[in-house]
Amino acid sequence: FVRKYGLLIGNDLEEFAAFCKELADKVAEQRAAFDEADIPENYLCEMMADIMSDPVQFPQSKKIVDRSVAERQIMGTDRDPYANTPVRVEDLIPLTELKEEIHRFAKEEE
Repeated sequence: FVRKYGLLIGNDLEEFAAFCKELADKVAEQRAAFDEADIPENYLCEMMADIMSDPVQFPQSKKIVDRSVAERQIMGTDRDPYANTPVRVEDLIPLTELKEEIHRFAKEEE
């Protein structure tokens, strides 16, 4: 895209290409580390597939996601993205036992 439309030329283009390659290498390393970690499925956010730090449950759909993800979804639409029903941040159900389990797991894996 950058090359096609001539947005960068010469040294700037070479630096940008090197930056993109470095970024792609880091992403590949992180994905490999994530795959090797053998994280239990119920510790992963159902929306983002990342390990959760503060799991909550949507009251209607019963889907479990990380609080930050849920709040972003609610603030954008005021709806449960799975059940398409009205929901407020205050309606989210905190899962404190699961949160403690995840935090113990993360400390053991360090």
